[in-house]
Amino acid sequence: MKIILSIMIAMFIIGCSEDAAKQESAPVAAKEAVVVEKAQPVKETVVEKAQEVKETVIEKAEEVKEVIVEKVAEATATANGALLYSKCAGCHGKNGEKSALNKSAIIANWSVSQIEDALNGYKAGTYGGAMKGMMVGQVKSLSEADITAIAEYIAKK
Repeated sequence: MKIILSIMIAMFIIGCSEDAAKQESAPVAAKEAVVVEKAQPVKETVVEKAQEVKETVIEKAEEVKEVIVEKVAEATATANGALLYSKCAGCHGKNGEKSALNKSAIIANWSVSQIEDALNGYKAGTYGGAMKGMMVGQVKSLSEADITAIAEYIAKK
């Protein structure tokens, strides 16, 4: 009998404990719902700000990319101009400071357009004096891009 009574008391206590736990969890769930409801605008603001930051980063990355592409193109043109001019340096000097075979003008202080005009003229056979024959052979294989690269390289010297 004592055992049965003990079991019944234990069941009553356990049953009451479960009811109490259910009653305690109801306010917690309500509090969680309030917290979630109040957090929603904050979440939306954070998402909006993150999107703005992402867009700003993408814009800045594009700007940096454009600058890098421009600088690489400039460096390539300069390197190409230097390489192309290397065959000219024998007569015109490292910096265009010599009169080629003492028969041409010194080109060191010429502008890009002056150099381009002269090289295009030699290529067309419409420019030059005593050195015309030699220069026609030197420039005949140059493209417009090559002529521009050489002219920019010399003009920077």
